[in-house]
Formats: sequence, C-alpha cells, structure tokens
Amino acid sequence: LRVDIERGIRKVIENLSRAKTTDFEQLSYEPVAVEKKINRQSNTFLFNTVVFNVTLYYRFVENNMKKMSKVKAFNDDLLRAQIKASYRKLADKKMPKELIYQALSERLKQITKQDISYCYIVISYFAQSCEVFDVTT
Repeated sequence: LRVDIERGIRKVIENLSRAKTTDFEQLSYEPVAVEKKINRQSNTFLFNTVVFNVTLYYRFVENNMKKMSKVKAFNDDLLRAQIKASYRKLADKKMPKELIYQALSERLKQITKQDISYCYIVISYFAQSCEVFDVTT
C-alpha cells in the first residue's frame, strides 16, 4: 500500500515538473489557511513562499491529486493522514516551521526522487489544505 501511495504522489510531482506555464490557473483569492497558520511577521520567508506556491500551483496540484486518486494510484485519505502524521512528529519535537517545511519536502524528495522545488510546492499544497501546520491563535 505504501508503494502505491509513493507511486501516486511521484506521478503528481512528475506532472508538475512537466507542466507548462499555461497549465497553471492562478487563484484569485488570498490563501486564508496559510495566513492562519504561518505568522507573516515572524516567518516572512516561509509565509511568502507558501502563499506564492499556493496561489500559483494549488489548482494544478489539486486536480492531479484528484486524478491520481480516481485512478486508484493512491488512497487520498491515507496519503493526507501520512502527511499529517509526519507533520505531527516534527511539530511534537518543537521544530521551527521553516525546518518542518524543509524536512517534509526533503522526505517527499527521498520518496519520489524528484526535484526538491516541486516537493516544496506539494508541501505548500498540504499546508493550504490543512495537513501541515496548525492554525495559530
């Protein structure tokens, strides 16, 4: 089962790496989830990176995730649970958000054998869709 998930997420990242600029549909709204999870003042670089990735790539990644799940390349609920569990492990160690973001992206790179920049985009997707980072008060 784990192999299927790895194969499925690898396919999403491969599709992202082969996409053309015209394949991306820029979101016309501010990614609210990111703003509630990453403090703009104390984590400026991370905030700007995640917001940029979400604004430009979210729809593309979301559509590819749906396609891969529909063809049973992986179980979407299980993948999200694994991403969330990986995040929780790192958060429980009280790691700074920047290091968590980097560690999750590095882990995805190890699993998929794809370029780290595409892995950052996918982890940004999971930050927006609530598997990575908790809402801050």
